[in-house]
Amino acid sequence: MNKKGIAFIITLLVALQLHAQSLKIGAEAGLSGSVTLEKFENPYTGSKNISNQLRYGGRFGLPIACVLSEQFEINSGIYWTMKGIDKYPPVQYSTERIAYSTLELPLCFNYVKKKLHRNTFFIGVGVYFGYGLLGSVRYYDNTLGIYKKRDASWGKDPFTDDIKHFEWGGVLQAGLVMKSGLICRLIIQHQFNDMAVNPGGYLFTQIKNQAYASLSVAYFLKHKNKH
Repeated sequence: MNKKGIAFIITLLVALQLHAQSLKIGAEAGLSGSVTLEKFENPYTGSKNISNQLRYGGRFGLPIACVLSEQFEINSGIYWTMKGIDKYPPVQYSTERIAYSTLELPLCFNYVKKKLHRNTFFIGVGVYFGYGLLGSVRYYDNTLGIYKKRDASWGKDPFTDDIKHFEWGGVLQAGLVMKSGLICRLIIQHQFNDMAVNPGGYLFTQIKNQAYASLSVAYFLKHKNKH
């Protein structure tokens, strides 16, 4: 589903670019935070949902904006996003922390309100697709009695892999475009698919989905008028 979604976004962007009034390309950087929901299934005590503690990271990318009219535009781009899972409270003899980075492709439809004290306000909704690239796991070594670190294992096998490569979800964003061209943007994402089942072979554990927020600053470097 994620591969089809990424192909759909790329195809749609190419089609929209042909009909857009202008095309803008820029650079963006910001700070982020993510919280995951973890579900414990125990045949003796039943299930229990736990929200893990907030993990901070960064978000960097190349945003693209297709201006359709004075009031509507489509935002996309490619982003390097730092996410992770910090278990709360830490569980001894299990994985305590997973830190990873994803390459993300969002697609948002924005409503633009201009002439707000010579600035421009926008709000939009959409979807995103991500692919995990790099990751590490902090875990407890039973033999040595200490915590150690290793590379994360990506895949779908519940007994050998820690986290899935692909993720997708919904996006809500809002921001302000200043008269100088600088953009302040707030992004909120909610992952729809499960991140992992029994990560690292830890029985009865399911890492459900993730809520993610980012506050960033962007500036469009190129503004190509089509008309």
